[in-house]
Amino acid sequence: MVKKAVLILSGGMDSVTLLYHIIAEGYTVFPISFDYGQKHRKELECAKQICKDLQLVHKVVSIPALNDLAPSSQTRKDIEVPEGKYDDDNMKQTVVPNRNMVMLSLAASYAISINAG
Repeated sequence: MVKKAVLILSGGMDSVTLLYHIIAEGYTVFPISFDYGQKHRKELECAKQICKDLQLVHKVVSIPALNDLAPSSQTRKDIEVPEGKYDDDNMKQTVVPNRNMVMLSLAASYAISINAG
């Protein structure tokens, strides 16, 4: 029986490490990434390249509504990314509220559609 897993792949160190771990565990992995208008595009490009190198079916889902509904310095060109300690009040501008829950919901829908465990 084929073990399937859907992985939210940002392209950063944590999700890429998890990708390799899940593959080593014998799963067929279906990576999914999200383009929500983030300024830091490098991770998304890394995710695409890693999936290409590993010959994985990689879905990139565009969710621009996050940019409209939850404005953040991470997604808006008109809002500068603040500098300082992460616990400073100005750093709240870097958060995209509920972003992970939106991504998890979409990834769960994908997992159900491909009969992933």
